[in-house]
Amino acid sequence: MHKSARIGFVAVGLALLAQAPSAGNYAFTSIDFPSSVGSIREDTLVSGINDHGQIAGSHVAEGTTITIDGFLLSQGVFTLIDVPASDYTRATGINNVGQIVGDAGGVRLFGSEYFLLNGGTFSPVLLPGLPFGIGVTDSGSGGGPKINNRGEVLVNTLAPGFFLGHGLLFSERGFTEIAPPGSVLALAWGLNDKDEVVGSYRAGDVNAYDQGYLFSAGTYTNINVPGGLWTLAAGINNNGQIVGAYLGPRLGARGFVLSHGIFNSIDFPGAAQTLAWDINNIGQIVGIYEDTRNHYAHGFVATPNYAHH
Repeated sequence: MHKSARIGFVAVGLALLAQAPSAGNYAFTSIDFPSSVGSIREDTLVSGINDHGQIAGSHVAEGTTITIDGFLLSQGVFTLIDVPASDYTRATGINNVGQIVGDAGGVRLFGSEYFLLNGGTFSPVLLPGLPFGIGVTDSGSGGGPKINNRGEVLVNTLAPGFFLGHGLLFSERGFTEIAPPGSVLALAWGLNDKDEVVGSYRAGDVNAYDQGYLFSAGTYTNINVPGGLWTLAAGINNNGQIVGAYLGPRLGARGFVLSHGIFNSIDFPGAAQTLAWDINNIGQIVGIYEDTRNHYAHGFVATPNYAHH
């Protein structure tokens, strides 16, 4: 995997934003990173948003080589994020003061290293008890570390002694392991400022279907869309609204938002599949969708219609 020759932040121009029709209670905007010369396929993965509407994501370009770069999208301008000397960089989470977290490959032995970008400086997020900082990511769809407005960082890691993942929440008090009772694989994907965490897990058998969960005040609660084959809970805001994805009766994943105990689907208009990754305290939702023409991935932001008034 080839690393493009960029260090730190580089502004690369205006975002390619396309307004899509309103669907239900949301107005959708498609997000595509500016095209690279010589690429035969490009995917834009969006996974984090703060209350200022700043977005963290990644761009994958396939040509004679594959490049993966993180980016910040702020006020219509993309800024590249590259960890020095890494094979790839993905930006997956951002908080209100602009701190960004993600992962980078090739920096350490055995794969990904989680990083924190604060004020233009990269620093590693080291995993306790694991000498190589082995991480678990979801590079195919944009999942990865998240950071809240208190500076607490949520990551996934391989459990010591076996190759199954669990979540870790880092705070000034140390770290908290996130794994629902009875789970054989547990991944944590989102958190808010109340130390509430959402994610997905498999119970009893590693080949079982994913179930969503909420971890709050030391208690785990299942989050499963009624009628869904599997559910992934990916993001949560301070109002307790939860977003994610599920597989329903039709072919292809659909996004969802859970608010006040009611599930509503989040589908980018005309998309083959939709996955919602994060939600800010205003109620804006970001994620990815797959188009029906080439089955490429694109980012999106869904703004609730009440936010326009």
